[in-house]
Amino acid sequence: EKLAEILKKDPQNAFASFLLGNHLLWKTGSTQEAIQHLEKAVALRPSFLKAWVSLAMAYKKSHLFVMAEQAFQNCMDLDPNPQQQNFYKTHLQAL
Repeated sequence: EKLAEILKKDPQNAFASFLLGNHLLWKTGSTQEAIQHLEKAVALRPSFLKAWVSLAMAYKKSHLFVMAEQAFQNCMDLDPNPQQQNFYKTHLQAL
């Protein structure tokens, strides 16, 4: 509710879009609505790694596998951490 208010006042707030998308994805199960907010977050901030991870998971959950693959690839491009690279590769292989 508060995040929706923030986004009404500042629709260009990538962090609020990410938080709302994450909440919708993991707490309410509103995957399609979550995708809309997460897509907006990464459109506003293309280097927003956490938003890309959540978006990839939302696509995967929605069986949008081509989009999930692209999102996980973006995660790999943005995150040099070897442990995280393994996480992304595991999800990519499961698509």
